[in-house]
Amino acid sequence: MNIRFSDMLRFAVVPFLLAIGIARADVHFVAETGTFKSVQDRAHLLITGRITADDVLSVDRLLPSAVMQTHFRTFGGTYKPVVFLNSLGGDLLAAMKIGKALRNVRAWVWVDKSAECASACVFILAGGVERNIVPGARVRIHRPYFESKSFADLSLQDAQSLYSRQAELSKSYLRDMGMPDALFERMLRVPSQKSVLLTTKDLETLSLDGKDPAYEEWNRANAKQSLGEDRFRQTEGLTDCINSGTAQAVCEKKWGLKFGK
Repeated sequence: MNIRFSDMLRFAVVPFLLAIGIARADVHFVAETGTFKSVQDRAHLLITGRITADDVLSVDRLLPSAVMQTHFRTFGGTYKPVVFLNSLGGDLLAAMKIGKALRNVRAWVWVDKSAECASACVFILAGGVERNIVPGARVRIHRPYFESKSFADLSLQDAQSLYSRQAELSKSYLRDMGMPDALFERMLRVPSQKSVLLTTKDLETLSLDGKDPAYEEWNRANAKQSLGEDRFRQTEGLTDCINSGTAQAVCEKKWGLKFGK
């Protein structure tokens, strides 16, 4: 995995890595198709390939379009852009900057079927307030590592100190994104020359598939205030019913409410 944690805050001179891919990432704004049969038919941002520092600028430039053209709204009245990921990693510092940018606009982040999010890409995924891993998608992790040509020149003591500082920055970022410490601890257990494919249960346990707790409670509080207790109970019940796999018509009849109205 080729994920560059590079010179984190300019005090580190040895690049920290965490990626698998070699191609430079592409960041594209994809306009809505007008059919709306799936989330991908909505306007969204698509991030593919190897993550680099240049991609931070691309995301900053294109994200406003994704925010303005999305049709998804929170009960707080703000729009949440949709982002799809398909990347094997790259520059970890860049990934964390992108993740923070996505968190600031309450992005809804997806890894679609047949797509992969590995290494540094996982730090972007963590930035979403809602994260969806579609069946067939792959999410892989491993520990960060340094470029051997630079890291090998350090004394063992200096290497341990540098690694600890860089690792703590990564762990702190994941905490800020609402991720459990278990995620970073799991990363550290995987040698850098290998990677682990997370199972569906892993993704849920490590909070990579689901919603940020603070965001979810904020959204529910706004929903209750906006809809009132009774209407909110109906809307939440209808949504849970449909998400359970029950036919939409059956759920609408049960809760006496049309989906989306």
